[in-house]
Amino acid sequence: MTAIEKICKRSKLPINKNLIQYSGTKDRRAITTQFCTTKMDLRKLYGMNKFENSGNPNASQIIVSDFKTVSEQTQLGNHSGNLFSLVIREIDPNNLTAERVESFKTHGFLNYFGRQRFGLFSPNPLIGLAILKEDYQSAIDMCLYPYDCKLEDWNRELRQIYVNDGLENAISFLRNQPKGAKFSLEAKLLFGMHKNKQSGQTSNYARVLSSLPKNLRTLFIHAFQSWLFNKMLNERLKFSKTELWTGDLVQGKGDQIPKIYDKNSCGDYTISDLVLPLIGFASEIPPNLKGFLESIFQKLGIDKENFNHRNKEFRSTGDYRKAFVRFYDDANFKSEFVTYGDDNDDLQSEIGEWNKVEITPSTDSLPKTALRIRFSLPSSAYATMASRELLHNDDVTKSN
Repeated sequence: MTAIEKICKRSKLPINKNLIQYSGTKDRRAITTQFCTTKMDLRKLYGMNKFENSGNPNASQIIVSDFKTVSEQTQLGNHSGNLFSLVIREIDPNNLTAERVESFKTHGFLNYFGRQRFGLFSPNPLIGLAILKEDYQSAIDMCLYPYDCKLEDWNRELRQIYVNDGLENAISFLRNQPKGAKFSLEAKLLFGMHKNKQSGQTSNYARVLSSLPKNLRTLFIHAFQSWLFNKMLNERLKFSKTELWTGDLVQGKGDQIPKIYDKNSCGDYTISDLVLPLIGFASEIPPNLKGFLESIFQKLGIDKENFNHRNKEFRSTGDYRKAFVRFYDDANFKSEFVTYGDDNDDLQSEIGEWNKVEITPSTDSLPKTALRIRFSLPSSAYATMASRELLHNDDVTKSN
């Protein structure tokens, strides 16, 4: 259940996807804050805070605050970026040094899409590919398959029932689950297929997918575009990681659209200006990656025109994304090494403010070192990718 669904539940309001608007999703494993807008009665929200501070074991640790009146609702994609405040504990001071942090600040990191973009519970890029090829039944089946991954017990059982015993048994099981389960992606797909069956349109799988909320409708196409971006970035880095090449796409601060780079006529650009497309039907393809991309398309049985989907819900013109994220313009960038004694020592507050550290005496171990670091990232850039570069660690997505 999402934070917004919990707010609606505690405020005794119907769970309505349009009641509270937000500009981006947040990691459920982190302590996060974000600006939202609503037209609901604020007195309902005050009750939310009262419940959360009551000590009730069912409290979901969601606080609403900083109320003000604005002229219009926010929406997905409105935010310009995110501010991150991280604490990395038990570091090796001989490995993660001040020099490495300074190099990280200077050179930034490769702007890959993180693993979470591709789905924790289903293969989102493959689902997106199936939608582009109008194979809607396969897309839904991939959403509902019981993969060997970390699923909630009810979710795994629901998927197994659907695969082994069919739609009607899955619907019966779902109706006996907690209310939150009935607002999941799986529930929306199953109820959609059940509605189709009742109206005699059993095979209309496109209708089921089109009925999903906008953030879910676009999720899978975006995942496939992100997978293509990562593949193209890998290929481009084979040319050079430090210099531009003829045929690159570049976009400086004053450019409205990307330009094709030619070292003989574009002397003011650097590798920091390199962009790659998020492929859509109107995307400019870098000339030096055109053959590589066409070979991928040929293997997958698609071309750019597939993104000009006849169902407008899945149509995408495309966009562009920086290949590198740099911190030289980030006024929020800050870091420091601190010594602490116990794993329970609070090194920063719940809203990311850095606490003064008083070492707790321990007879079991010597004092430990942590790095506290704060930086801003543009919209859709991943802190996990930044952390991977900083720590030289391929997998920083695991969290306790």
